[in-house]
Amino acid sequence: QGLRYADAGRPVHKVAVGGGACADYLKKAAQLGCDTFVTGDVKYNGFADAVDLGVNLIDAGHFPTENPVCEYLLEQLEKRFPDVEFFLSKEHVDVVKFL
Repeated sequence: QGLRYADAGRPVHKVAVGGGACADYLKKAAQLGCDTFVTGDVKYNGFADAVDLGVNLIDAGHFPTENPVCEYLLEQLEKRFPDVEFFLSKEHVDVVKFL
């Protein structure tokens, strides 16, 4: 429903992605030659740090960057353990709301 970002002025060619709150890996992404880093829950200073490092930073939110993998994990678990019943929670939703 919303993205926050810092534009370091670089074209996007190599992207690092960290689901949830992985902003602590920003420097590592820069060291690996990434020009863009997508994660969630970035603190204010993280955006300034990204620009200083020359890395475009996209904060796509904690829940939206973690939840998409749940369906894939469910499928893999069902394949690996066919005699076990698995299900996705219908109650686990993003608690962050946008205007």
